[in-house]
Amino acid sequence: MRHRTGRPAGRRGRWWAPVLFVTAAAVVGVLAEPGITPVADSYGSPAAFMSWDQLLHLQGRMNETAFALQNSPGQSADQAVAGVVAAPEAKHLTVYWHGELTPAAKAIIAQSRAPVVVKAADHTAAELSEASSRVVELAGPADVQLVNVARAQDGGGLTASVVGGEAEAARLREAVASMGVPVAVTPGGEPSVVLADPGRNNDPTAGGAQMASPICSTAFAAKVGGQAAMLTADHCFPVTYGDKRWPSATPGEGPVFGARSTPQVKLKNNAVVDVAAMSQMPGFTFEPRIWTGPAAHLPGPAQQKAWVTGAVVPQKGNWICNMGSRSGETCNLQITDRTEDYFADVEIGGHNPDGSPLTELRHFALGWQAKKRVTNADPNPFAGRRGDSGGPVVTAWSGVPGSAGPTMTAAGIVSASVGKAFRCDPSTYCFKGIQFVGIDDALRSLGASITVTASSNTAVRIDMRAEDLPVAAPGGSGGVERPDRVVLIAQNGASPSGDSDGGFHTTDPGRQGTVWDLTPELQGGYSLLNITTGRRMRPEVGGTFQIANLPNPDPNTDIVQLRGRDNRCLKAIDGFRWWMSNQMLVSGQLKMGPCDPSSPEQRFEMAPVGTGLTDPVPAPAETGDAVVPEYVDPAPDASLASAAGFLAKAHDRYAPQGLGVPQSYTGGHFAPGPEFGTTGYQASFTYDNAVIIAALLQQKNRDVARATRLGDSLLYAQAHDSVPDGRIRASYEPDPFITPATGAPYVGGFSVYTGNMAWAGMAFARLYSVTHEQRFLDGAQKVANWIQTNTADTRGLGGYTGGYVDTTGTGADMVRKDWKATEHNIDVGAFFAMLADLTGDQTWRDRSNNAFAFVRGMQADDGRLWTGTGTDGVTQNRDSVPEDVQTWSYLATLDPAFSRSVDWAAENLAASDGPYRGVSFARADTSKVWFEGTAHLLAAYHARGAAGDAAKAAVLQKSLTDAQAGAPNGDGLGIVAASSDGLKTGEGDTYYASLHTGATAWYLLAGQGANPFRL
Repeated sequence: MRHRTGRPAGRRGRWWAPVLFVTAAAVVGVLAEPGITPVADSYGSPAAFMSWDQLLHLQGRMNETAFALQNSPGQSADQAVAGVVAAPEAKHLTVYWHGELTPAAKAIIAQSRAPVVVKAADHTAAELSEASSRVVELAGPADVQLVNVARAQDGGGLTASVVGGEAEAARLREAVASMGVPVAVTPGGEPSVVLADPGRNNDPTAGGAQMASPICSTAFAAKVGGQAAMLTADHCFPVTYGDKRWPSATPGEGPVFGARSTPQVKLKNNAVVDVAAMSQMPGFTFEPRIWTGPAAHLPGPAQQKAWVTGAVVPQKGNWICNMGSRSGETCNLQITDRTEDYFADVEIGGHNPDGSPLTELRHFALGWQAKKRVTNADPNPFAGRRGDSGGPVVTAWSGVPGSAGPTMTAAGIVSASVGKAFRCDPSTYCFKGIQFVGIDDALRSLGASITVTASSNTAVRIDMRAEDLPVAAPGGSGGVERPDRVVLIAQNGASPSGDSDGGFHTTDPGRQGTVWDLTPELQGGYSLLNITTGRRMRPEVGGTFQIANLPNPDPNTDIVQLRGRDNRCLKAIDGFRWWMSNQMLVSGQLKMGPCDPSSPEQRFEMAPVGTGLTDPVPAPAETGDAVVPEYVDPAPDASLASAAGFLAKAHDRYAPQGLGVPQSYTGGHFAPGPEFGTTGYQASFTYDNAVIIAALLQQKNRDVARATRLGDSLLYAQAHDSVPDGRIRASYEPDPFITPATGAPYVGGFSVYTGNMAWAGMAFARLYSVTHEQRFLDGAQKVANWIQTNTADTRGLGGYTGGYVDTTGTGADMVRKDWKATEHNIDVGAFFAMLADLTGDQTWRDRSNNAFAFVRGMQADDGRLWTGTGTDGVTQNRDSVPEDVQTWSYLATLDPAFSRSVDWAAENLAASDGPYRGVSFARADTSKVWFEGTAHLLAAYHARGAAGDAAKAAVLQKSLTDAQAGAPNGDGLGIVAASSDGLKTGEGDTYYASLHTGATAWYLLAGQGANPFRL
């Protein structure tokens, strides 16, 4: 008997550094006053290739990581954060860190849901904050008026802006020269002014209302000492105006709605934190709502209240809106700096002789600067105006770009202006930037908590302290707008990924190849373009996905289902995960299956992303459509467990531990007797053992330890061969595997077939991808070099010849075979592709393409693949057309051209034998079922998933499980080679109804939809 040699490999494993990403957050529903429709201007996103939805969701995830780092334990003068930049249009959070990262910081970055870039910093944030206070101390003796002292987020130093010219700047430079921290001093600064100004009446029970006097704005409902309060700015309470406030431009008109209830908060150098709280007076109830729409003094139905449903810690780069009473809803502001110290002119009551108000320059601390970013859709250059002081700052919203949204997420309280004043109308001045106090600093300074509502039930009140803020999400689309670019994440943790050749699998979110452009189609619905490969994912040929929002208990996350035709939905099947890290070590499968909105495999989060850590770029040129395969039901778990048990039993018979190989065929024709002796047919074929390794490294019944033992046995045989050139023989003897006298492996068949070698190489490659043990990659490369050196051929279509055949039974006379087998070239192409993936060496990719070019040249017009060539390397061998090359060509390449080969085999090699249905080895004999080949076809149906494949696969699956249970000479665990004895191959070999490790391993692969030709 001649055991056929060579077969293909498994899914393309990618061990890439994680590309961290963001997950979507959403505010569900429009919680405005009944009968009032929200009105807001629509502004375009300032970031190319990113929608507001993407921008703001990414901002939220960046803030989450930034806050965690800023408050992480273990920081010291030698190891600490200097600053962060959380500008979402940059596609990553930039963290400036002084010294080595602490263990806590490393853990936070590793778990971040946003991309993180860490850069070295010269100073810590605490060091620069202390230095800022020292600059303020030195400014007085130098007779210099400061505008502000800004801390560089990169930790490089401070920037001090002074009123006056170069002379004033020079005096301060001299004063700070010996500080040890770089201080850049710039002259010509404009003194900030607090944004208080005359205004009109409004309802003061919500934030964004005006109050008098002076005219300021209310911010957020809060609790101080357990009592209801309204937050605003400290400077809105000059001593001469007292503590009571009216909802009117004229003090004393109308009832008092609130009175200051907290003392002024001062830090080092008497710097004031510009926040205060007011207690509510009888007849008023402060609500967790904010006025939206135009300025408060303008009439119209667009003025309405929106609920505050959360709060966040602001970060540099964030996009926000100023909701002060005099500006109204003003968005497209971006945070540009953290100002540890800033100075502003504050009205103190009374007037100068010229009629101008009396002011004093006040020192403030813990501020943020934000500036207006002008776009074509939003040409208004102003960020705020006088009268906004004390008003709310909220995060921007994406549902209506350029607005704050139907619900609000608190970010801070307006304090002062940035830059020069401009007369924006006859009655007031406007500014291109604002200073504000972050809501976290405000709450911490006052010992307060902000009151918010549950977005799903506004009757529920939640009090959030400063330390609670990171858990809040920064608003979202409410399901109204789909992001442009997404990562899909199923609720089982699997993320769909597409291969360049049109295949699909699932992996952990953020791995290479998981980013999709969500493209609306003219016929309705969406397709998804893989931005790495240029392949467009579709549910069926020419079809589109309908995206349906699903109910979700978490109001901050949109969950969707992607639906095709005929009640079929996208299904992300999880792969094998390592229990210690939950990392997916074996890729899962992506299929179209019966819709089930409760299945975690079909419930997707569409996480908006940019393009990683680089500038945004357009998607690549499209390379064609890729249709998601139809879901094929797997084999019963109990049946697969039995098959795995058979393989373990076979291996342990002669090698319960350490090195050793299993007997390939047992029972029936190969049972002990006169022909094969007391132990039966002893051969352990290299091909069978390679398939076993592939099966043991899949998701179900995974046994890495056993696969490693078997792989080490093949490595031992390679290393101890009598010709130490990397070759592995066709078969070995299991009892004993190692000859006691010499330590050499006991060789059963000395031939060295190219296909067998490739299968051994694929086994080594798969073991390396799982274990990362260098010895397996070394072994794979030795195999590859042997194939390339001994069998590479340039005749005809190129490709690789058959190898060397032993003619004596001793290995003494090895004859080169110049024919070329299609099967062998499939094996080599798959193996070299694996090696290219694992090493990054393009040479192996080129050689893989050479092998597959030969395979493509063997395809006939009707789809079948010929066996190969004659000894001239050119003339096609059409004498026998085997099954394996038909199905393996598709499994190895997933090329739609070879889909016809699968169908040809199913139709022309169909076989039946009593209760069993499947395929035969070749057309020479279809009177019996070849169960290994039937498993090949089942695996191809799983991989292809074309219309009708599920039903066809079900027939094959039943036949295999029936054979496992009741075929002649079976044991209820393993699979026999043929349904009856005497199956002729047409090539001089015969298969029997004997238990076979190779057939059983193929069943273990096919029964779970695994593909051994691809990592």
